[in-house]
Amino acid sequence: MYIEMNSRSEDPRHKWLVHKLVHDYDTFDSLTADGLDSAIIGVADINGQHVAVYSTSKVIKCLMDDGMSREDAVEYYLFNIEQCHMGDGTPLFIDDEGLDDACS
Repeated sequence: MYIEMNSRSEDPRHKWLVHKLVHDYDTFDSLTADGLDSAIIGVADINGQHVAVYSTSKVIKCLMDDGMSREDAVEYYLFNIEQCHMGDGTPLFIDDEGLDDACS
């Protein structure tokens, strides 16, 4: 598994986390979202399989940094990222943005 660091990820704690994902977990089989490495906030153990955990607010920020408006970024996340389940290894997305409440 190879994760290329996003140029926006200069925080040494984040670089340590991504390094740990790639090198220290024997059972790290997670899929990752292209261009969203800086939104990774941790690792979850799902039945013995380690998967990447993303922050929704950081995902939205990454999309906005790439030129989307907030509204477009939220819509893109909801329809193209959140709804994408690709079987074993699908990463988790923590809704720290309150999108579930806003869409109810």
